[in-house]
Amino acid sequence: MTLKKRMTPKSQAALKKLIKDSVKPTKYRPLFWKLNVSVLLICFVFKYLPREDFVTGEHLTQQCEYDTRELCADCFRETTDCDFFRQRIRIRTDDLANILIDPFDPQRVLFAQLDGQQSVVVRNLNLNSKMESLRNELCRELNITRSDCRLANDERFLKRLRRRVLDKSVVDGCTVCPSGDMKALGWLLLEFTETELLDLLLIRTNAQPLMLKMLGKHGFPVPKLIFQGGFTLIESDDGQTMNHFYNSPLKVRLKIALALLEASLQFTDGVGRFRFYLTDISPSNIAVQVLASGKVQVSFLDLANIFIVDRQSERIADQQKAVHTRIECDRCIAFVKEELCFHQESDINSFATCNLLWEDYNGYPKGFLHNEEEYHQLAEIETLLDHCVQCVPPKCQDRHKILQNIQRMIRLMLAY
Repeated sequence: MTLKKRMTPKSQAALKKLIKDSVKPTKYRPLFWKLNVSVLLICFVFKYLPREDFVTGEHLTQQCEYDTRELCADCFRETTDCDFFRQRIRIRTDDLANILIDPFDPQRVLFAQLDGQQSVVVRNLNLNSKMESLRNELCRELNITRSDCRLANDERFLKRLRRRVLDKSVVDGCTVCPSGDMKALGWLLLEFTETELLDLLLIRTNAQPLMLKMLGKHGFPVPKLIFQGGFTLIESDDGQTMNHFYNSPLKVRLKIALALLEASLQFTDGVGRFRFYLTDISPSNIAVQVLASGKVQVSFLDLANIFIVDRQSERIADQQKAVHTRIECDRCIAFVKEELCFHQESDINSFATCNLLWEDYNGYPKGFLHNEEEYHQLAEIETLLDHCVQCVPPKCQDRHKILQNIQRMIRLMLAY
């Protein structure tokens, strides 16, 4: 049900009049227009959206029971304690983001409390009923009637899921490279501990829990997976997103930049035979915590569309590093999939991190490390970032070395 349907005709008319009045030309309009509209909308949302419409622990328990008993009973080896959500999770109705967005998009990430104390994040993996859509497609391929359509951990379903995971034409979900390499997929599946059916479904739709487990145990900067009930996750709340730190003291921003540079190199180095390329290195996808000790921690929040490359695959013919060429994209990173999938290494993570620090986010023309006072070290860093982002192969310096040089300069600045 939409907001409009909850409101009476009289309330709708009042809202239209208030918004119309708020945009009338006045000498104060440049200062107050956005604030007026925001306050009005918040007031109406609070007044006309009943509390019972918000997701609760009870709703999450019911969703978990549906996922584990009906949608994909074969996915889970052990009985899932779905009461975990009802008994231990409380959605934060005092959180403005939850209140404003939850009723319109009940599958978004939500903030909650675990046992009334620890702040956590609730993530639904089955956005837009992707699991049901995939199940129905598989059943059609297998000529299984709708009434008998059930996901099963048997070779009929697994064979088709493996093909879909390695299909180079599929653009969403996790990408396993090289495309079509069944051996690479086999090596990757050995890293996971769930049923093969669940592993393949998650790789194809949302690999978040697989990546959190795999990367978390190797010390990568990602959230901690606290609990998984069906296709709903409870993750650690790792702080505010990087957007909130553009006005922080330069020393704090230097520490954040240093942590990001270290993370970029870590993802590229990877684990064992696998490298990891992030497709969303942006301020809204990076959480930052400034600890009481002054130490800074960063965390990459959404790993659903990560690229996983088997660097030891026999199908990788080009052993040269793929040097990324900047493709115009408004505050995003565009790339060529083949450059990531069929080279032994790519510098896409290094490029994306340089771009993150260099880009004019939040209105700062000198990027994240903007500063009113002039420091020759900052000027040198800016020059390196500019080259890292703007260079055109084959005239690019090694971006890996550029990141290491920037790290060295930041450490020197922080030492004083």
